[in-house]
Amino acid sequence: MTDAPPDTRLCSRCHQADRLPHQRWCRACLTSYKRDRRARLRGEVTGADVPTPGQAEEAVTPAPPVVERPWVLCGLCGYADWFEHEPGVWRCRLDGRTPDVHHRPEG
Repeated sequence: MTDAPPDTRLCSRCHQADRLPHQRWCRACLTSYKRDRRARLRGEVTGADVPTPGQAEEAVTPAPPVVERPWVLCGLCGYADWFEHEPGVWRCRLDGRTPDVHHRPEG
């Protein structure tokens, strides 16, 4: 029997070269990933943004828009304890009123 040690399995990214010891990828894939990650962190666009045939494509869903909490006091109770009753609809936690102004005034 010629059982190969567990560290000589194929790279899980390219499926062609042997893995590095105690790693999932080969040296070329690991170096490529690190180079692309550094470029992404710097905001550069590279050709590696397109997934290789061995990589799974992930669906990215955009985040919902952020609605700011009102920066005013309630006209009835005088407090600013607002909660989001529905998405984008704020109400006073004490009396249920909607705010008169929805965002912080510029100035």
